[in-house]
Amino acid sequence: MSRLPMLLLLSVLLITPAVAGEGGGAPPDFTLTSTTGESFTLSNHVGKEVVVLSFWATWCAPCADEMKQLQAMHGKYAKDGLTVIGVNVESAGTLDKVKTTIAERGVTYPILLDHDTAVFKQFNAKRNLPFFMIVGKDGQIASKHAGFKAGDEVALEAEIKALLAK
Repeated sequence: MSRLPMLLLLSVLLITPAVAGEGGGAPPDFTLTSTTGESFTLSNHVGKEVVVLSFWATWCAPCADEMKQLQAMHGKYAKDGLTVIGVNVESAGTLDKVKTTIAERGVTYPILLDHDTAVFKQFNAKRNLPFFMIVGKDGQIASKHAGFKAGDEVALEAEIKALLAK
């Protein structure tokens, strides 16, 4: 194998797992305001239910795909103890666009606003989008995932079902 393909392979192997699958520890607590003006504090949910915390932006195409899948999971598993929370990471001037986007996509789970990205930075220093993490009922981060592509929803649903069963 020549040096260039080997270097490309190594870079993929070294970069890809840096976020995906990492877990452990309790997530830092935060309070943000939702698009409806309600206050949301993470610690009110962690340790009581399985929480999926998804960071996204209106301009992010993979975020739209992820939102569709998270909405499906929300509809299917909310009654079993799943809480899906979206966190928009755009500036305050985009609120109307955010509200339009969630209405067009049929999102019914809460959308929080992290205009200064302070919360986003706590969970994802690299600021990958989309980015989500899953917290188990034990209050510990089960996994973190950067990016989203077709087929990822299969592993996501399997992970959610396993955490709900614990």
